[in-house]
Amino acid sequence: MPGISLGSALWGESVAIWALVWVWLLGRGPLKPLAIAAIIFAGVAALAGVTGGSLNIARWLGPAIVSVTFLADFWVYLASWFIGVILGYIFYLIFIGERCRLIQARRSGKPNAGVASRAKSRDAYGRML
Repeated sequence: MPGISLGSALWGESVAIWALVWVWLLGRGPLKPLAIAAIIFAGVAALAGVTGGSLNIARWLGPAIVSVTFLADFWVYLASWFIGVILGYIFYLIFIGERCRLIQARRSGKPNAGVASRAKSRDAYGRML
């Protein structure tokens, strides 16, 4: 990554992976594959000049081994993958997770089904806490 700081590369790859995880978790229906492909295209197009736009450790590893530069900055691709996945999942839990549980409980006809199931799982005898 000549001319690019490692922090910028880490940030760019992490945001692209975060967006991919976000679409993966939120995508529904027959257009989910198209949305995933669009996110991958956008990430690669945005990062092509910065990091090569790999968005994937395996896709980066082959060319890096051939060019004998993989030891210099491999940690950026490895760390950005974990940071992006963890951030995507945390955002999902914060913004969508509880809402999905409440919607599923409402659809099942039991107004407090999500709350009751969590309380039962905490109580060994199935009693409400």
